[in-house]
Amino acid sequence: MFKSKKFVFSLVVMIIALMTVAAGAAEIPESWSEPETAAEAGITEFNQSPMLDQRVENGELPPVEERLPVPEDLQVLEPVEEVGQYGGKVVSTAIGPSTESDGTVMRPWMFQLDKSMANAVPDIAKSFELTNEAKTLTIKLREGLKWSDGHPFTTEDIIFWWEDVAMHEEVNHWTQWNWKMDGVAPEFTAVDDYTLRIEFPRSNPTIVDTTLTWWRSQQSFFFSPKHYLKQFHADYNPEVKEIAEEEGFGNWVQYFTNKMEVGPVQTNTELPTMGAWVLEDINSSRKRFVRNPYYYKVDSEGNQLPYVDEWEITIKSDAEVAKVDALQGNVDFAARILSPSEFPMYKQNEEVGNYTTYAYSNPVQAQIGLTFNVNHPEEAKREVYSNKKFRQAMSVALNRNEINEFAYRGLAEPAQATAKPGASYFKEEWLDHYAQYDTELAKKLLNEIGLDEKDGEGFRVLPNGETLIIDLEIPAPGSVGGTAQLGQVAELVKAYWEDVGVKVNLKTLSRELYQQRADAGDHDIGVWPVNVTRDINAFGFDSDGTRYATQWAQWDTWRMWDETGREGEEPPKGMEPPEHAKEQLRRIHEYSSAPSQEAMNKMLGDIWQYYMDQTYVIGTVARPMAPAIVADTLHNVPETAPYSNATGAWQITKPEQWFTTK
Repeated sequence: MFKSKKFVFSLVVMIIALMTVAAGAAEIPESWSEPETAAEAGITEFNQSPMLDQRVENGELPPVEERLPVPEDLQVLEPVEEVGQYGGKVVSTAIGPSTESDGTVMRPWMFQLDKSMANAVPDIAKSFELTNEAKTLTIKLREGLKWSDGHPFTTEDIIFWWEDVAMHEEVNHWTQWNWKMDGVAPEFTAVDDYTLRIEFPRSNPTIVDTTLTWWRSQQSFFFSPKHYLKQFHADYNPEVKEIAEEEGFGNWVQYFTNKMEVGPVQTNTELPTMGAWVLEDINSSRKRFVRNPYYYKVDSEGNQLPYVDEWEITIKSDAEVAKVDALQGNVDFAARILSPSEFPMYKQNEEVGNYTTYAYSNPVQAQIGLTFNVNHPEEAKREVYSNKKFRQAMSVALNRNEINEFAYRGLAEPAQATAKPGASYFKEEWLDHYAQYDTELAKKLLNEIGLDEKDGEGFRVLPNGETLIIDLEIPAPGSVGGTAQLGQVAELVKAYWEDVGVKVNLKTLSRELYQQRADAGDHDIGVWPVNVTRDINAFGFDSDGTRYATQWAQWDTWRMWDETGREGEEPPKGMEPPEHAKEQLRRIHEYSSAPSQEAMNKMLGDIWQYYMDQTYVIGTVARPMAPAIVADTLHNVPETAPYSNATGAWQITKPEQWFTTK
C-alpha cells in the first residue's frame, strides 16, 4: 500500500531533528502559569493601539488607564519573544460558518490550562480557593474588568448566567448538569461585585479539574452580559415573545440563545464580549473581528493587548480549498486543516508560501475515536451495537499500524483509546486492549454473537435476515480539530470492516448535520477526536461528538430530577440502562466527592477499567504530531506547544500577544 518505508523512516528522522532544534526555540513562558499584575511588575504607565487614539480624543472612549482593571488586578502577559507592535490584520480560515477555529480564539475564558495541561490558571478570574472540606468554591474577579462596550463585568454576569440561563425553567441550559451533584444544584452567591461563592451539597474537590477548565468556563457557558441580554429575556422584557415571533424564531428562548452565543456560531455583531476581538461584520464568505478597546491584559511594558487590530476569518467550502489557501500564503496561520502525512509538502513549500512549519504535539488519546450508538433507534442494530463482543470485533479488525503509516506517516502511536498515560491509575495494558490486528478473532467474535450468516454479496446479515449495514457518517475533514486526515482513515476503516464481512456505507456530512444527527441519537457510529486531559467524562455516555449512549445519559438526568423533588420542567426520560451502566454512573457521581486523593485515584481506576472492558470507544492512533503553518510576518507564536481541542487549539499560545509585520 505504501510507496516507501525508507521515506517514512526519513520523515521520522527529519521530524525528530526539527523537534530537537525546536527544543531551544521560542516556547510558552513559564510566567503564563502565574502571571504578574501591573502593580507587582511596577508598571504605572499604559499605552494603547493608535487605532484607538482618535476615539479617545473625540470622547468616544475613556483613556486607556480607565479602560483597564486596577493595577493590583491587571494581568501582565509576557510576550513569547519580544514586545510587539500595534496594528495590522491577521487572516485565518474556517470550514463552514460553524467551525471551531474562530471560537477558540474569540471566546474568552474564566480559567485556562497551563502548557503542561495539568493545572488550571485564572484568566478573567484573579484567583480561586476551595474551602470547607471542598464544599465551598470562592472565585475572585479582577476589579475594574469591563465588557467590550465598556459596561462593568461583575459577579452579576455570572449570577445572571446561572439563574436566568442555566437554571431557568424555560431556558434550562444543559450546562447546569456540569455543576449538579446527584441532581442537586450548588448555590451561587455574589458576595460583592468581585467575589463569587459557590456552595455544593457535599465535598467537591474535583470541581476545578472537571468543570472550570476548557470550554466550561467560557462566555455563554459560565457568564454572560446581563446588561445586554436581559432585553431578550422574557423575565425582564415581556414583549420579547412577540418580537421573537416577528424575527422568525419559534419561541423567545431560541431568540435569546441566538443573541447569547459567542464564538463559532456567533452571528450577533452587537453582543458584548470579554475576548480580545469583537465580531464587527459577517457574511457568507468571511467573519471580521476588531480589537476590544476594554481588553483586560497588558504586556510587560504596559501596552494594552491585543497587538493586532483586526482579525478576518475566511469561510471555505472544504479543507482542501482552505489548505491551498494556506500553502499559497493567503492566511497567517493554520493547523486544524493540516495533516501529519503532508508535513514534507508543507516544509518544501515554505519559501513559496512565505511561512514556517512547526511540529506541535497533540496530546489526544484517540485522534479519531469510533463509538457505536448503543441506543440506536432501530432495535436490530441496537442489539448488535450493544453487544460488547461486536465492538471488540470491530476494534481488532482495524490495522492501526497501517492507519498510522498511511494517514500519519508513522508520526502517531497506534493504540486503543485510553485514559492519559502517566496517570497514577493508568494501566499500560489498556493501550493494547483489543487493539491488535486480528481478522480471525474479529470473525470468530462476530460468529459467536449470531452474525454468522451472509447475504449474496458475502456480507453478514442480522438475525432478522436483513444485511447489517453500518452508516459510517463523518464530519467534513478539517471541520473538527484534528480531523484533516479523517477521510483517509474512514476509507481504511470501511475496508477493514468489510474485510471481516460487515458492510459499510461511508458518508461525509457537514459538521452541522453530523452534530445534529449525533445529538438526536440517529447515527450508527460517532466519529470524533477523544481528548483526555483531566476530564473523567471524556468517554462519557453523552460526550460531545460521539454521543454513543445519549438515552442512558438522559435517563440519568431524569432519575436525578425525579429523586430530588421534580423541580422545573421534566427532562426527557431517555432509556433505562443495564445494571453495569447504572453502576458506572454511580461511580462517576461519587468520584466528585471522594474523601482523599487516594480514594479518587482508586475510583478513577475503576471508572476507566469499565470503559476499557466495554470497549465503547474504539481508538485508532494517539498523540500524533500536529503540523502548524505560521506566516513569516506573524510573530510571538511559540514554536513548540500542545495543540488539540483540549488546549482550546491556538488559545494556549495566547493570540492576543501575537503581532504582524506585513
